Amino acid sequence: MLKTYLKQAWELLKQNKLFSSLYIVGTGLSIAMTMVIAIVYYVRIAPVYPETNREYTLVVKTAQMTKEKNMQAAMLSYAMLKEWMYTLKSAELVTGVYSPWGNNSSYIQQSETEEEVPVQVKYTDENFFGVFPLTFLDGKPFTEADRRSSIRNAVLTDSYARQLFGTTQGVVGKVISLNYTDVKIVGIVRGGSYLTPDSYAQLYLPYSCMDGYDKKGRLWGIGAYRAYILSKGKDGIADVKTEVDELVRKYNAAGGDDNWKIDLVGQPETYWRNTFRTFQNQNIDWTKVIGTFAGIAFVLLFVPALNLSGMISARMERRLPEMGVRKAFGANRGLLLKQVLWENLVLSGLGALLGLVVAWIALVISGHNTFSLFESYPSGVPEGADASLGMDMLFAPAVFVVAVLFCLLLNVLSALIPAWQSLRRPITASLNEQK
Repeated sequence: MLKTYLKQAWELLKQNKLFSSLYIVGTGLSIAMTMVIAIVYYVRIAPVYPETNREYTLVVKTAQMTKEKNMQAAMLSYAMLKEWMYTLKSAELVTGVYSPWGNNSSYIQQSETEEEVPVQVKYTDENFFGVFPLTFLDGKPFTEADRRSSIRNAVLTDSYARQLFGTTQGVVGKVISLNYTDVKIVGIVRGGSYLTPDSYAQLYLPYSCMDGYDKKGRLWGIGAYRAYILSKGKDGIADVKTEVDELVRKYNAAGGDDNWKIDLVGQPETYWRNTFRTFQNQNIDWTKVIGTFAGIAFVLLFVPALNLSGMISARMERRLPEMGVRKAFGANRGLLLKQVLWENLVLSGLGALLGLVVAWIALVISGHNTFSLFESYPSGVPEGADASLGMDMLFAPAVFVVAVLFCLLLNVLSALIPAWQSLRRPITASLNEQK
């Protein structure tokens, strides 16, 4: 029976080329826009290289300190990272990333050409390569001893190594000049994309190489660090949150630092939840988030469904005599309805394929520009940074699932109501309908 439906659908497609083309293009454009949004948010929250541990990673990016009517908020202090985060017994690994304020532009000085090449540097610790498992192509990461001793051992990405040396072979052990200071390369990793900014860099160095990395601020909890906590599986997420909450409670109960109270504003929180924060020192406005997605669903699903249902309704009017004949020979309403849905599913499927191709082309051409449309405060890609889309981003199974579900839903919404209304007519009315 299914084979018969598909064959009939194909014949109708060839007989009504204009209708079929308009239906496929309309469906394709709707699905293309949906897939663009699906891929953007997939890249933001799903486990993509090198942030493959997102499902088990919690983040703490902001500390807020209050005293009476005074309030200050910024990233975490080195003291909090060292005394709280690194000591978490419920965590598998904890890494800290140092992001000092001000102009942090960095350059590699090439002695052969006397050229300065811009470089994206991430100042972190040895645990970074465990929380964000970058693949080492050569060498190894810098060690805890390197960090404690402020030794300038660096890890380069393969793409940046090729930019500097034309190859990734034989690079480990070389010394380069970073901001007129010698740095030794100890490892080469397969680089990620700027679309995963928490892990992206072209060069990784121990944060202890930076002057003032352990400087104590005016307030104990305020500084320039972000903490990423790898939990012991899904079950360990609650344990980490409980342990951190207890540290906050004890600190505040003891009077804090000169009666300043600390608040981590709902953190540590899972990676996907943190994605929806507009401001790190404010809780997530879920009403706004849900409203945004509801608006997107209305524009991309219900509006196209209404337009397509109008087209189907007009076609059903022309097919009433055919349906009347089939009813006269014993076909019931359910059988005819099933046939109409399968016919339109074929068209929706072709539209879905067209939509996927259009979405992929649009994302590859536009790159980071499309991703920045969905950011509250978009920023450009730094000079020389790689913002390409990996294969695991474009061809993710979850994206195909979204395409299939959207295709089915669009088919049901656009075809079911007009087909049901047309098939409710009596046989005599259908037979007497003029073509």
